[in-house]
Amino acid sequence: MIALIVLAILLFMGTFTRHNTAANIAAFCGLAFLVGAAGPKTTDYATYASYYQSVGIGTPYFERGYTALEQLFSNLGYDYAAFRLALAFLATFFLYIGVRRFTDNMIFFAVAYYLSVLFLDVIQIRNYVAISLIIFAVSFLKDKTWWGVGIAVVGCLLAAQFHSIGYVFLPVVLLRLIPKRWLKPTLVVLMVLVLLAMMVTVVVGANYVSALLGKIAGIVTSRANLAARITSMYTDRTSLFRIVGLTFTAFSGVIFALYIDHISDFSEKDDATFTTLLCGFMMSFYALPADFLAYDYSRIQRNGFLFLIILAAFYFEKHPQARFKLKLTTGTFFGLVAVTYFFFTCYLWRVTDMIPYLLLR
Repeated sequence: MIALIVLAILLFMGTFTRHNTAANIAAFCGLAFLVGAAGPKTTDYATYASYYQSVGIGTPYFERGYTALEQLFSNLGYDYAAFRLALAFLATFFLYIGVRRFTDNMIFFAVAYYLSVLFLDVIQIRNYVAISLIIFAVSFLKDKTWWGVGIAVVGCLLAAQFHSIGYVFLPVVLLRLIPKRWLKPTLVVLMVLVLLAMMVTVVVGANYVSALLGKIAGIVTSRANLAARITSMYTDRTSLFRIVGLTFTAFSGVIFALYIDHISDFSEKDDATFTTLLCGFMMSFYALPADFLAYDYSRIQRNGFLFLIILAAFYFEKHPQARFKLKLTTGTFFGLVAVTYFFFTCYLWRVTDMIPYLLLR
């Protein structure tokens, strides 16, 4: 019921108070409350609460940053519910600043996030913290300054202290540094390499690739048991349906990279914002080979999808006439992305994690 009330408030503010700062803050506070106040009925709540109660005993189960905050709140005498709520509001603060640095169309982002992938982040609080920090960090790449690059790198590394997804988005920094005249050819070439990597993964087998990823994770991650989890738990059997779906998605990425110029009609300043968001979103396509290993890796596409939501909010802000009559190329683009999103969300994740189910619990 609370979730439905928050949705009604978001829709009301989106209609009547679109660019009001107080309304924007209230909307993001609503998102933070939904994430932080999630109860024991959500899928991973019991696991997080159990490890919170035993923090400091034995080998830390989660990444160092998350564990350090657990220990801090536990030592101060707070229970898990209070810790989770505080963590959600802290993460939402960085998310708000990050989105605000890209666009003034904040309510659009809040509503779109709510209606799409928020309820998976309600379950996975560490992922919510990490992607909030990633969006905040990537926002400093707009101007291509050295201090901005430094903040982006440090921000992604900090996000990795809450979830290893932070390491995955580090290549966004390199993509953003590519000169504009070389960006489109680079995006296309990388998508071709993605298709080749997908073929190799299918041929050599998921177990071999998982073992290789496990060795790499053992070197870079701050989570002690991640390497073992990659090799033992994050490996699924690859079905024909998954192969077809991922291949279709990869070709969608190729088409998108080839025709991106048709929807990027912006001023020089706005083009920098568009390109930065584009680089963040493209990680959704470049990480496709990992989805042959296990559906858990589809969280990369889910997180990349947030860059698309911000991109859409930014696009509609700069092209208000498109709210009523989208150009064919833009409509095709969002259509391809919608198909991609529903494939990863509805097939690779469980039906009990879907929005209608959670709303009725």
